[in-house]
Amino acid sequence: MTDEQIDRGAKTLVQSIVNRTSNNGVTLLSISPKADGTIPVYQVKMLKKLGNWMKVNKVALYGAKCRTPSKAGTFRFTEKGPYLFAIDFETPKSGQVIPGVTPVRGSEIRMLGCDKSLTWHQAGADVVIDDIPNPLSCDYAWAFRIQVRSD
Repeated sequence: MTDEQIDRGAKTLVQSIVNRTSNNGVTLLSISPKADGTIPVYQVKMLKKLGNWMKVNKVALYGAKCRTPSKAGTFRFTEKGPYLFAIDFETPKSGQVIPGVTPVRGSEIRMLGCDKSLTWHQAGADVVIDDIPNPLSCDYAWAFRIQVRSD
């Protein structure tokens, strides 16, 4: 497999895990060792890419529950405690609209993997993120943590 094919495979894997989690499902990974017991190099590379993504975004998945609705456009949603995690499958850009989300007053919105709070405003029933961090924190899918309850 080429590096491009491995990258596409990792993106598909990440997005399928996010899709399943946002719908209260689970994912089983199937690794196919060769006859001599070694794992093919392309599978190892793909798993490392998945691991790098999970290092940044695992909080949006582990112990999270599904939210209704679980998706809107390119976003998938999970919840944990007072936070909503909006996970975007498209590369985010300034002026990013997260549909159907109303944060609590004074909520801090963060992109997982970034150390700074993002500026945002409410536009009707949607949240608009004014500026997106550069460089982005990961590849394949980007998670925003938004406080939606004051638990």
